[in-house]
Amino acid sequence: MNNDIFSLIDAAKEQMKQIGLADATIETYQQRSFNQIIQRYQKEVDYQYRQEIIHELLADAEQQFSNGVISRKSRNW
Repeated sequence: MNNDIFSLIDAAKEQMKQIGLADATIETYQQRSFNQIIQRYQKEVDYQYRQEIIHELLADAEQQFSNGVISRKSRNW
């Protein structure tokens, strides 16, 4: 398996299909999560998976939750 972010996201989406998630649900994950990840990697102009980038994204999301930008409903989604 390639370690670039696009291959990893494609593999995750394939796993979602295999466990029976609806196409609309997978598209929601694409819009709410995967697109943010891709945008962050585009800023780096490096598409190889890096754990520190994911940790930064998680920290940003937790800060947004703490500040009330992300609702509890969205966080638990």
